[in-house]
Amino acid sequence: MHLLDYAKRSRDAELIEVSHYTGMMTATAGMIDCLTVFERIRDTPIPMAYKVHLKQTILLYLIALPIQLVSTLG
Repeated sequence: MHLLDYAKRSRDAELIEVSHYTGMMTATAGMIDCLTVFERIRDTPIPMAYKVHLKQTILLYLIALPIQLVSTLG
């Protein structure tokens, strides 16, 4: 992790205070936790019934959209 290495080098060179370093480590750990959760959500398969329903709903919406726009915009 480049961000963690940068923070460690900055702290070792005494360019940042301990409190700032601790805050950076806490924020970085939070970002890594969020990324882990996002990857788990991304890798979860979508059930087939949901895929079919979603596809049909989007198709119906896209077919009805021009009709609604013409009646609304004139």
